[in-house]
Amino acid sequence: MLVEFDSQDTDLEREDASARKKGAREIRDAAARAASIAAVDARARDAAAKAEARDATARATAQDAIARIREECMRYPIHLLNDELNDGSDTSALQDRVCTIAGDSGGFYIGGTVNPLRRWLGDPGPSRPMPGHCKQYGNMHLLAICDGSVGGRLETHLIEYAKNRFPELCKNIAVDSRGLTDCLNWIYICTLH
Repeated sequence: MLVEFDSQDTDLEREDASARKKGAREIRDAAARAASIAAVDARARDAAAKAEARDATARATAQDAIARIREECMRYPIHLLNDELNDGSDTSALQDRVCTIAGDSGGFYIGGTVNPLRRWLGDPGPSRPMPGHCKQYGNMHLLAICDGSVGGRLETHLIEYAKNRFPELCKNIAVDSRGLTDCLNWIYICTLH
């Protein structure tokens, strides 16, 4: 039996096959886009988790440093109050704290150090002896604990602020942050009394 050839049927079959291929291609492309978006989301979640872990480590490190300094300094006139300790992000609160301490101090010095007790007592080290603030001042108030780059900018800012606000009381000569490192640094103010 012979079937008569209909060119319209062939055209319809070709269009149907083409539509199926196009639909399959669109499904594959959509699946690839979804996989790419999922990969980006996974990388973003991973980066956020790593950043949170770094922040948690930094907080734990700062808390450990605070606990260690509190214990080391309890026999000395080095004042560390948790509710007044700053991470360097709130400069107006630190300026207020400087005003409160400096206003009736008789004279003061603002600085930064990795080790407040060593800075207070001094270090007769062989390479570069460092006199302690205890020879000239009566108290050390720890204002902030922050990383080196923030610590350096904060120390410089507070010195400039104090020299402008209390020029007759501020004993800082240089407006800089010598001796700070990339690790945690303490920003302090020493007062005559």
